[in-house]
Amino acid sequence: MKDNYFCPECHNPLERLSGCGAVGYFCNTCKILISKQKMLTYEEVKERDYKIKNIEHENTKDQ
Repeated sequence: MKDNYFCPECHNPLERLSGCGAVGYFCNTCKILISKQKMLTYEEVKERDYKIKNIEHENTKDQ
C-alpha cells in the first residue's frame, strides 16, 4: 500500500519527487519542498484538524 503524506501548513497531499536515489516531497499548494521530518500522515492531519475544531468550538462557547 502506498503511503500518502500531507503538508504541515495546508494539509494538502504532497507530491513525491525522486531522482538519483533521493526522494523529496513537494506541496503544490504552498509551492515548497517539505522535509521528511515535517510531513504529516493521514492520521496526524485528522488529529490536528480535530484539535483545531475543538479549540474553535471552545472559543465560540466562551463568547
